[in-house]
Amino acid sequence: MRFLMRLLTLVMMVVLADFTASADTDKTIFVFADTHVMAPSLLDSPTNHQWKNDLANSKTMLELGPKMFDLLVEKTLTEKPDIVLIAGDLTKDGEVESHQYVRERLDKIKNAGIKVYITPGNHDRGYMDTAYKYENDTSTVVETFDNYSFPEFYKDYGFDDTTERFDYSMSYITEPMPGLTLISIDTGIWCWYREGTVDWVCQQAIEARKKGNQVLVMQHHPLMPHYYTQEELFELSTPEDYLEVRERFANSGIRTVLSGHTHASDICRYTSTEGHDIFDINCGCPISYPCDFRVLKLSGNTLKVTTRSLCDDMIRQDKDFAEDAEYRLLISVKKWAERWLAKRNIINDFFTTELAYCFVIHALGDEPENPDSSNELAFFRIIYEIGQRELSEESLEMLGHLREVVKSMLGDYQTPDDQYNIVKDRELTIDMSFNSPVGINEIKPDDTDSDEWYTLQGVRLAEKPSHPGLYIHNHQTTLVK
Repeated sequence: MRFLMRLLTLVMMVVLADFTASADTDKTIFVFADTHVMAPSLLDSPTNHQWKNDLANSKTMLELGPKMFDLLVEKTLTEKPDIVLIAGDLTKDGEVESHQYVRERLDKIKNAGIKVYITPGNHDRGYMDTAYKYENDTSTVVETFDNYSFPEFYKDYGFDDTTERFDYSMSYITEPMPGLTLISIDTGIWCWYREGTVDWVCQQAIEARKKGNQVLVMQHHPLMPHYYTQEELFELSTPEDYLEVRERFANSGIRTVLSGHTHASDICRYTSTEGHDIFDINCGCPISYPCDFRVLKLSGNTLKVTTRSLCDDMIRQDKDFAEDAEYRLLISVKKWAERWLAKRNIINDFFTTELAYCFVIHALGDEPENPDSSNELAFFRIIYEIGQRELSEESLEMLGHLREVVKSMLGDYQTPDDQYNIVKDRELTIDMSFNSPVGINEIKPDDTDSDEWYTLQGVRLAEKPSHPGLYIHNHQTTLVK
């Protein structure tokens, strides 16, 4: 009997030691976004006339989608991170064949023992009218996924019994390994939060923090703008209620949100009214310059973010690849800028070229360290404000000629540091610690209803709220369950 007890004790010590080691060991996480894969089976020839025309008008190098995705899979299998996260827009436009191509490769990663979790993007559900098969110099519409077929098809990548989904939606929570909670949010096609989602996310984050877990949130659309007027220049790039959501997320213990959609390697920081920082880590697009993906190293309370470019791999095959990719992005954004300004009766090459150049620098990230971009983000604000005014052709022509004068104006248009903090984008270390949780108390059954209640926006309520969520009560942020 004593022998059995000793043996049991020894086994328990080994198990606990293994558990402790797994919880404390550094975790490596690969983060991809906007892979926009179009299955090779959907194209009969690279010389297809309709394909070449669509490619010329695309903001991404769609022809490289399968190749770049295969390269990411190869790197994953070689380097063996603990987890792979994909923040939406896996496919070009939700084509069934493209999803099949993607999942075949994700299966290789899964079979190698690496966990993969995905969230859908706006290009994954087939609402686009550009989901084509290209044959005989033309294109025909093909079958696509929808909100019902997507989670069933990707059941093993975030939608199985190991995750808890919110109200039958594609938002879910899981604990991929001890000490880490992942919350994946479906921001839909139109960049919005389904009713009740934000309350659910905040409650889940609070519970995770009480357990001592670190929390990572993943969604396709950015949590908040990364520069002044982003939500005006690029519609549907941030949720309309981001001011409220980022405040609530930060005060619920969420430090980091991983996002995609804008094809930029940029990180934005916001400090809540209670003094908590939250970072929106926007992940670049592998088929749009600079062809990036992120690598996260989570060690205790420290998250180190590094950025890697697939351009480094492609240059070995084509020494001009990076320059060509940058030029293609510049031209595609310039075409978009021409359309955007034309709607405001502005036709001016200087402004469209400058706007495109600014976006390329923004996509690359680390603006403060780039001598060519000291004030480039402020140019977005100038363009936006000019777009709101009615200027004569003579005035626009004069501004176009006075290039240096216009650039000298940028200093007057710096955005407030307290709203749009520019941090290092390509390599950043984040303190993930959070007092668990500061100022957040559960409502007890004997709590009085006579005290005043307010929303997080300061709106006074007539009585104690019945809807679950975060409120202000007795000068503290309080969770109502």
